[in-house]
Amino acid sequence: GPLLGTLSLLIFYRITKSLYRDRRTSYLSTGLLLFSPFFLFMSSSHMNHTSTLFFVLLFLYYYIRIFSSPAALPALISGLSLGYGLHIRPLDAAAVSLPFMGTLIYYAWKTREPSLKKVMAFFIGVSLLAGPLLLYNKYTNGSPFLFGYQKKYQTAGFLGSAQQGPPHTLKGGIVNTSNNLTGLNKYLFEWPIPSLSFIFIFLLIPCTKNRWEYLFIGSSLSLIFHYFFYYHQDYIFGPRFYYSIIPFLIILTVRGLLALPPWLEKKHFNRKAVESTLYLLLAVCLLSMLSFSLPSLIKKYAHDYWWVTDRIQETVKREGITNAIVFIDCWHPPDSTRPNLIYYGSGFQFNSPDLRDDVIYALDLRERNGELMKLFPDRKYYSVPFFWDRTVTAW
Repeated sequence: GPLLGTLSLLIFYRITKSLYRDRRTSYLSTGLLLFSPFFLFMSSSHMNHTSTLFFVLLFLYYYIRIFSSPAALPALISGLSLGYGLHIRPLDAAAVSLPFMGTLIYYAWKTREPSLKKVMAFFIGVSLLAGPLLLYNKYTNGSPFLFGYQKKYQTAGFLGSAQQGPPHTLKGGIVNTSNNLTGLNKYLFEWPIPSLSFIFIFLLIPCTKNRWEYLFIGSSLSLIFHYFFYYHQDYIFGPRFYYSIIPFLIILTVRGLLALPPWLEKKHFNRKAVESTLYLLLAVCLLSMLSFSLPSLIKKYAHDYWWVTDRIQETVKREGITNAIVFIDCWHPPDSTRPNLIYYGSGFQFNSPDLRDDVIYALDLRERNGELMKLFPDRKYYSVPFFWDRTVTAW
């Protein structure tokens, strides 16, 4: 997460630098992304939104070069990046890319630039990675277009259905979208003013908007539109389903900030005074975020967020437990028909992929625990209930 977040920041800077010759746009956009609590905390996590954002930005970086480079290689890399994004979060990658793919086809047909060779290279890149994903679905789930979540819950969870709870409705879509936009208005920057203020200013005032800005608007609306039909909505470090569009929203924010002074100048305001006021407002907003919002969020996320905590690991260390398997009892409430996997994250996060750790954290499957014990016969075994009294019990 932290590595991909850092790389995303660097790619984002390169994107803004290639799209805008005005250094202020590049510096302000990159600075706002760096100081976005939504970006910082998501990049500090195991959530796959971080890797999705990285590949979306990589896709965009090379997509821009399709129109400026005579070679077909940028188109191929752009397609490969999008294809990889489809492997991680298919809906996010597809929804964000739709306006870009439509534009690519339109310009190739209308102006013959990009050339047919570039367009083919792009879609070959997408297919090279989307194809194996469809094969994986076929051999694991029975159909190329049947994904794991659909297989598990017998539905994709879109309008008229739900993976949990009552069927999703148009009213539910309005509520979910409203909640996500409200959350974005707060979590994106954590300013004392609404985070989306300058985007609305940019959309409302009569200022020049280039092709890329229309694409950013279209891509953002596309993602919002697609999630309107999805049953679930929650906040994890912010409205996580909208995370892939925050670079676009930040660029539009900066464009609104920079477009306001010349527009007000036409209304007989002093341009320098307006610019000074806006930069002062921006400084106050950042100072407020760093002084108040950020410390409170660190406190909120650090110890026990979404029931994921390091308390079990700390207790294992304190008790000197070694060469052991610790079964975490996640059957809560007690009459549950299956364990809650969210609680298991408190142990799972400390397991290495090859399970060669001195202490392995296992999900308590009750009568099936003996199967795991047979595979690790030389270990000691412990049980810990997730909702516990800070003790562990040896078996």
